[in-house]
Amino acid sequence: MKIAAALLALAATMSATPSLAMPSWMIDKAAVVKPQGQCYDTNATPEQIVASCTAVLRQVEPEQKFKVLYSRANAYVALGRYEDGIADLDAAVSLEPDKVFFLALRCRARTQWGQEFDKALADCNAAVQAEPDNARFLNARCVLKLRMGRYPDAASDCASAYKLDPSLAQALYAGGLAKLKSGDVAGGNADIAAAKLAAPGVAEGFARYGMTP
Repeated sequence: MKIAAALLALAATMSATPSLAMPSWMIDKAAVVKPQGQCYDTNATPEQIVASCTAVLRQVEPEQKFKVLYSRANAYVALGRYEDGIADLDAAVSLEPDKVFFLALRCRARTQWGQEFDKALADCNAAVQAEPDNARFLNARCVLKLRMGRYPDAASDCASAYKLDPSLAQALYAGGLAKLKSGDVAGGNADIAAAKLAAPGVAEGFARYGMTP
């Protein structure tokens, strides 16, 4: 169940929390036949993905539905249809309760939505507890805590995420914001400047959700 490149990176490139791309164990293109193949097409628009995945759900076997629900949920989140995305993730979790990946994605969706932070934190905590060295799970929790105003905790999670994966400019930027809000002006400004240098446009991704210096 491996392919040459990741099939899904559906969130905007400069999103505050980077896309949680579909893991290789989840991908099975043989389960989808054209014209519904846009469900997993990274070049398709979110609207096309939603329409395609909706059609796919009517034709795949029950054991394959959680993969399609993931793809449609990610597209719903990209469209700002957070409640629809969360509903799909609820269904995916019910089908595959041991896949903590879905918990992290549901945490991320609620963080971007700006609602139900307690539920989001429970999901992120469960994901991080299951995979404590997963930098993207830690980054998702970091951004959630930043939105919750839990700045020291956010800075700690961001630092851990960035240490595990120095390519995560979002973690560096979010950590900088958390440091600023905690009173560490020099440290915060340094991290923010470094993140902007590494990923021009990263600030805009956070500004869309009201997270600014």
